[in-house]
Amino acid sequence: MANSNSLDEQLRLQSLYSYNIMDSGEEKDFDDLTELAAYICDTPIALISFVDTNRQWFKSHFGIDTIQTDRCHSFCSDAIENPEALMEVEDALEDVRFQNNALVTGSPDIRFYAGMPLVDEQGYALGSICVIDNKPRKLNDVQKKALRTLARQVVDKLSLRKRLTQLERSQKDNRILKENNKKSESNFKNVIEQSPVAIILFRGPDLIIDTANAPMLELLDKGSDIIGLPLLSAIPELEGQPAYNLLFDIYHSGKPVYGNETQVILKRNGETKTAYFNFTYTPLYEDGQIVGIIDMAVEITDQVNAKLALQQNEYELKKRNKDLISFNEELVQLNEKLLETEDKLKKSNIELFQSRERLQTILDIVGEGIGITDEKGNIVYTNKHNREIFKLDELSMLTLNNSSPQWNNRKLDGTPLSDDEHPITVAIRTGNPVENYVFLVDNQMGDSIYLRMNTTPMKAQDGKIIGAIGSFADITESYLLHQEVMDKEEYLSMAISSANLGTWRINAKTKEFTASARLKEIYGFDADVEMPYDAIVSHIEDSHRDKIFEAIDIAIHSGEVYEMEYPIIRLHDKKIRWVHATGKLYQNSINNGIPHFSGTIADITERKMDEQRRSDFIGMVSHELRNPLSAISAYAYLLGKRADKNNDQTLNDTASKLTRQIKRMDAMINGFLETARLGEGKIQLDKTKFDMADLVRLAEEESLATITSHQVIFAPVEFTPVHADKDKIEQVILNFINNAVKYSQSETVINIACVTENNLAHIYVTDQGMGIPQKDQPYIFDRFYRVESEQMQHKKGFGIGLYICKEIIERHNGKIGVKSNEGHGSTFWFTLPITAS
Repeated sequence: MANSNSLDEQLRLQSLYSYNIMDSGEEKDFDDLTELAAYICDTPIALISFVDTNRQWFKSHFGIDTIQTDRCHSFCSDAIENPEALMEVEDALEDVRFQNNALVTGSPDIRFYAGMPLVDEQGYALGSICVIDNKPRKLNDVQKKALRTLARQVVDKLSLRKRLTQLERSQKDNRILKENNKKSESNFKNVIEQSPVAIILFRGPDLIIDTANAPMLELLDKGSDIIGLPLLSAIPELEGQPAYNLLFDIYHSGKPVYGNETQVILKRNGETKTAYFNFTYTPLYEDGQIVGIIDMAVEITDQVNAKLALQQNEYELKKRNKDLISFNEELVQLNEKLLETEDKLKKSNIELFQSRERLQTILDIVGEGIGITDEKGNIVYTNKHNREIFKLDELSMLTLNNSSPQWNNRKLDGTPLSDDEHPITVAIRTGNPVENYVFLVDNQMGDSIYLRMNTTPMKAQDGKIIGAIGSFADITESYLLHQEVMDKEEYLSMAISSANLGTWRINAKTKEFTASARLKEIYGFDADVEMPYDAIVSHIEDSHRDKIFEAIDIAIHSGEVYEMEYPIIRLHDKKIRWVHATGKLYQNSINNGIPHFSGTIADITERKMDEQRRSDFIGMVSHELRNPLSAISAYAYLLGKRADKNNDQTLNDTASKLTRQIKRMDAMINGFLETARLGEGKIQLDKTKFDMADLVRLAEEESLATITSHQVIFAPVEFTPVHADKDKIEQVILNFINNAVKYSQSETVINIACVTENNLAHIYVTDQGMGIPQKDQPYIFDRFYRVESEQMQHKKGFGIGLYICKEIIERHNGKIGVKSNEGHGSTFWFTLPITAS
């Protein structure tokens, strides 16, 4: 629906109202057209509708008794939105504009509607002629053309009706006008006679005096006997005078004439006198022809004589003022210069005000407090953040100076800060800036706060110091935190000393390296010898140096903790020692400090040697066990064959059990050997490019063939290309699946999935088993680690399977982990980088 407040809609409504059609009575001409429209279009209802502000009114309504509806329910209101087109709605229930319309969902149950806008000569759509049916349908071309023709006929009849109405109104107005003219002539003479202004009426070219009121007779010094006489017969002295000659011009031009201070010579009281008049000569029309002249006159003789006297005085004054003109011109020039100077001053004041406002805005959004003092330290300006720090309003702040007792200025040790030591006073006294001065003050609430202040002296053009600018920040939180950190560092230093750790520190800006005495001792340096960063790097074994650089770089850029174990070669004895190094990037929040990278180094050579001996032992024992185990396996195989040949079921069962134990023993030996290789760094990866979907499919085939105690479900896997050791990745997946079987009850579900996210392949194995306690989860992938619980007493294992899985995945630059809730199952997962297909 059109906006009722729009100009187009207001003009359309104005055009509609000009026809005076709204709420008029029934007319047969319009009823014939709606009946004809219903007949041609074969519909039960036809309407001639006019759209008002809030309603549609039916001038003619064939087939329905309703004479109007609300505009919000009107189909015609939509039809007039496009005045040139016929709007056809074949099924209102299928049209989103009307399917919820009350005229569709209720009486008269409109289904079909076709309406042609009624467009008048000015192009405004006043309404429409429309046909309606209670069933869906569609007009043919002949019916559409007929509806358009009927719309034009409605507009023609509407225009004819408007013209007839206007004609009747004009005829009525003419009758009234003639009657009024008769009354007007009589009234006109009465008005003239009763008017206080002198008026005379002349008729005909001979200027016969038709009427003259009393003021005019008095002005002319004549009696009423002049009425009916020609003007020159009544007042002969007018002949040849301009005022008389102008009367004849009106008969030719038809234009009124206005006289101003016109001179007329009249005989008054027997004497010829000069008089002055303001007058108006107005033509008098009857039936479009000039029949006379109305003269309205006002004598202004006294005023003109006074004016002439005044002109004489003005002449004399002009003479006197002539000398003043040049002086006045000089004053004007000076005034113009003054105005120009004043305008420049106003502009300068405006620019100064705007600059001050901009500066105020900038200073208010600065993250630090800003204060300005005069040369005596009195505060003359504060920004918003300044007042927030001290919890003072601006007026109160401007009554104080930098040494007011309210501040309770103190040094960091709590002793009073004298006026001479205050950074504002120092800057004013010395003329030099003071940077990063930290001291204690009190705010308005009495709370102590730590301030870090920078001050700069302000100087006039002659170099004289006129005050100071101070910027400061409330560093209470960071200062106290720094103190806490320093205390913790002291405790840490004691702990490091007790733990026999070496410490180091690198300045992130200057790269300056600082080493403790213990660190120098570990590397074989004397305590009094300088140990540069290059010395640390050069004593790391070549096999680990690149990994160390990479780990340090990641720790510096990510903020993560750096932690590694690697061998070094001591300075003098060239012995190899193993160290455990940690490090982290620390930000210094006090005094805009520079970040540093620091950490510890511990000598773990003895632990590494113990691990190596343990690995050697495991490798030796595993190797020595494999030979007799191979012989036992051969005997078990022969025993099984003999049992099959002799059909000895008892012997066959014994051989099967023996074979299973041999396989279990072989798996444990392989695990021990794998652990030993990992410890020695001898494990080799045979990397190839393959699709994880194929590998998961192989794991699925093996699991479904060997696992009958659980429901193992593999989710579909999309194409996932990786570059890895296929056998070892399969070993990790099967280890996860076998653990899920081992540590969950029979008949429960095990889910395996492989999905791609952030360019990584994520593999998940989820069970419904016993779960892992929270305290054990951080160590579950450590070598030989086993969860100690009542449920685990009957579960066999050595704690090396998950350790091997972790080593395999990490050597593929992947990650491994577990999510578990005790008693509610576990999800073991790992990730691998995806390669380009």
